[in-house]
Amino acid sequence: MPMKNQHEVEKLAYAMTRQRYLLNRDIVHDLFTELSLSDYIALHSIAEAAGQGGSAEQTYLRDLAERLEMPIPKTSKMIRKLHERGLVFWSHSGDGRDGTYVVITDSGVRAMERQANILNAYYSRVIEAFGYENLKSLLEQISRLEDVMNKVFTKGAASHGLDPVK
Repeated sequence: MPMKNQHEVEKLAYAMTRQRYLLNRDIVHDLFTELSLSDYIALHSIAEAAGQGGSAEQTYLRDLAERLEMPIPKTSKMIRKLHERGLVFWSHSGDGRDGTYVVITDSGVRAMERQANILNAYYSRVIEAFGYENLKSLLEQISRLEDVMNKVFTKGAASHGLDPVK
């Protein structure tokens, strides 16, 4: 498909940036009361990772950082805050050289379930109004778009004075 003129590209870039900002600011954050969006994503990722590994109860911090696409220090800070709120427990395997693992507490499971109920109720109405296949197709397209954007950013970052996000 041929590239549109610069003005069209600018309009699309602004529209995409604005939509992502508005969605994150107004809609999604209003759905979170007990947990923040990042808390929920972290807890959900821990639960998913723990269910796929060798242990049904825990996941390692390094695996969680990879899953969240965050550096380990930032992931550690997030988990520390969840621990302070009693939502997760974390400890070292063996003498500590084997890594740090994270377990969701019963309180964390209940908070995640309450949040999931709110999200499920909201998105059930969205799916009903927008259509399951439409939403599924849109999410697949967004995923492909994000892949392309990440590749372009990584390849073109140096030429624009930007550091690629790791």
